[in-house]
Amino acid sequence: MDDTANGPPDPEDLANRAAMEHWDAVVADLEATAAEYAEAGWETLQIHPGDVAVLEGADGPGPGFDVLVPDPEFADLAAVFEAGGEVDETTVYRASVESMTYLVVVLQHTGGTAVLVPVYYRVGDGTVEAAVRRARETGEWLTRLRTLTDDEIVVGHGDPDLFAPETADGEP
Repeated sequence: MDDTANGPPDPEDLANRAAMEHWDAVVADLEATAAEYAEAGWETLQIHPGDVAVLEGADGPGPGFDVLVPDPEFADLAAVFEAGGEVDETTVYRASVESMTYLVVVLQHTGGTAVLVPVYYRVGDGTVEAAVRRARETGEWLTRLRTLTDDEIVVGHGDPDLFAPETADGEP
């Protein structure tokens, strides 16, 4: 059957399908990283996104990640932020496989909780490139964690290059 009969494939759908090929490995990395933080004395909260998108930020939220969080995990996340404090430091673990970049973003909250969020994007995606350009102009990359009802927590990161695609020399 020819899937192109209804037009060209949606680039976001292609990225989502490509991302799923290695998602189990990303989740395993997330769990191993959470265990390391727990051994170092941190409380940990692992987020298991329902969807991840990169937003350019020209006409709305962004530039940065838009992460759909399951309601029970969002309730736990909200409790971390309602307890006071803020994200003190962000650490990003990166792996690139074929045309995909996978990141485990660790939000180190001043209250002693490390929130781990796995995200991904397709290398060469025009939206990603535009988001990185805009983030470099504004000096901030955002991670928007939200529910289907648009309850949200937005974390700003002052170093957009933490999230930028690697160049040929391995640097963002």
